[in-house]
Parts: sequence; structure tokens; C-alpha cells
Amino acid sequence: MNVETCINYLEYVSRECDKHLKDNQVTDDELVNLIIEFERFQDKTRKSELPEEIKNKILEIQGM
Repeated sequence: MNVETCINYLEYVSRECDKHLKDNQVTDDELVNLIIEFERFQDKTRKSELPEEIKNKILEIQGM
């Protein structure tokens, strides 16, 4: 993963969150899927060649 891929992924997550919030309700399934997706992203981040400062910031984010 490079910085551009990281940015693209975070933009995707932001769009997904906005989409799920449009009806002012997030289902348990939607939340679980977003958490799983973000955990995958953190795993890819751990294994990536991203700068340590970026990796550390991403890995600091805690799920539910």
C-alpha cells in the first residue's frame, strides 16, 4: 500500500459512512461491515511500506 492507496481508501470509507447516515440510522449489520473493513485496512497498513508516522496514526484508531 502506498500513500495514494491509503487516501483513496479513507475517501471510500468516508463515502460509505455518509451513505449509511443519510437515513439517520445505521443498522448493526452496516456497522459490523464497516468495522470489519476498517480492521482489514489496519492489517494492510501494518504490512505496508507507509511512513511510520502515518501507520501509527491509522493504527491508533480504535473500533467499537
